[in-house]
Amino acid sequence: MAQPLTDGTRLELKHVVVSTVKPSERNPVVEKYDVALLDLYLPDFFLPVLFLYKPDPEEQIRLSGSEFVRRLKESLSKLLTQYYTFAGRYCKTYDTRIRELLCNDEGVPFIEAEIDEEMDKVVSLDDFQSLPILCGFEFVNLDARAFYQVKADFPLPACFIQATKFRCGGISVNVTFCHMVADGQAMFQFVKDWSQMTLEGHVTNRPIHDRSLSYPVSLLQSLMQSGNPEESEVETNNSQTGHATLPVDDKFIVGGERDRSDKGSRAGGPATLTDGKAVGPDCADANAPVDQAEAVRFTLVPAFTRKTLHVKKDSVLKLKQRAMDNEEGMVPTALDCMQSQIWRGLSSIPSSVDCKKGCVYGLVAEGRSRMHDPALPESYAGNAFLLTFTQPLDKPSDDPLTEASIIHNLVRGVTPQSWLGQFGRSISILLNSTTIEERTFFTSSWYRFPLYEADFGYGKPILSIVNGSSSTAHAGYAIIMPPRPGSDYLASVQIVLVPEVLQALLENSEFRSFFH
Repeated sequence: MAQPLTDGTRLELKHVVVSTVKPSERNPVVEKYDVALLDLYLPDFFLPVLFLYKPDPEEQIRLSGSEFVRRLKESLSKLLTQYYTFAGRYCKTYDTRIRELLCNDEGVPFIEAEIDEEMDKVVSLDDFQSLPILCGFEFVNLDARAFYQVKADFPLPACFIQATKFRCGGISVNVTFCHMVADGQAMFQFVKDWSQMTLEGHVTNRPIHDRSLSYPVSLLQSLMQSGNPEESEVETNNSQTGHATLPVDDKFIVGGERDRSDKGSRAGGPATLTDGKAVGPDCADANAPVDQAEAVRFTLVPAFTRKTLHVKKDSVLKLKQRAMDNEEGMVPTALDCMQSQIWRGLSSIPSSVDCKKGCVYGLVAEGRSRMHDPALPESYAGNAFLLTFTQPLDKPSDDPLTEASIIHNLVRGVTPQSWLGQFGRSISILLNSTTIEERTFFTSSWYRFPLYEADFGYGKPILSIVNGSSSTAHAGYAIIMPPRPGSDYLASVQIVLVPEVLQALLENSEFRSFFH
């Protein structure tokens, strides 16, 4: 497909209709949920995911764009009776920093629009550039370029959707999730269930929304007030669920308080990562003032840029083959190989580029089974993930399999007994990301999520991709996604970095041998 010929900032929407899709049946059971601790990793943050549809003429899909959208709304209404949290609103509580989820069946804002342009001239499948015009932020009074919606003093939707018809007959469906309502696994299960409801009229999955199965926000407050974290215990919201109590690692939250109390601290001065801890001159100052509106949010760094890259199959296979030839060594997964090459590339960038050295690298670990005992159900439709970081890497090792092995073991080291210390360390690193000497970067893998199973009767998507447009972030990050259908690549990676660091990474010869 040709490169886009139309500047996305100059596009205009036509025939815009904004409505609200409510559940077909009222939710008679739950009034509200207090957010769980893991729901607050990214508070007031919205994640847009774009699905592009352009039916192949040979498939003989006899469905107009208008009928397609009508079916979307009808099936969504039915699905929301089970996903009632997605039809709710996040409202501020007595603590202005933390919201509660009202399960009030308010519904999902749904925007219908048209663009008088060919899809091929707006979207590049191989070099995707974010298109906020397809997201619908402005129609729900939110800012597409803001990382956190801190200025929103009104109840936030848990989800909103925009369906846009193109002149050529193609349609985009952009689903924007509030990250407090669900993690990646739950988000894409929602889309998969929506697809099944549209095609079959029912769903086989039964989502579970009960936040009492996970860990409460009060855990953070009690730990910060305990004075001796080693003697604290971890319990779920519901003490009757049978989850084990956990000892708290002494590495917990050394980067300053960001709890629900009125106190907190800000990192100051240059800091380093020592023995797995971020330490700085002001890190222990519990009396330093904190803006309440920002108290549960990490410091944002402006002027980030994003680039979509593609992973070369042969490079990954060669690295895996080298490991298999060594009978005593560990054989990395394809995901291990991809992530280790990003880490090696970032660690090789000279400090003259950004006054940083090396890289401390984070991975998002799925936590339904790894963090809970007994395990959360796979159908848990909330947040159950952990961001866990490596030790700093000042420069790449001589053998790429070294970093691949570290990556391989990092996620497998997350257990119900260890996660709390890792959680504390990740918060500490993110709080101090602007002051520690090393670059801070993490990856979230969507590699095994069913991005291309979202068939609503208009065929499967020709592209499914994150459609974020924020120019700020609290650290560099990447999202690893499955390749689009028909692609010769192993995966696609959307990477977000400070421009000069991204440019230096793209100029690294080893990195280029893995990524196109």
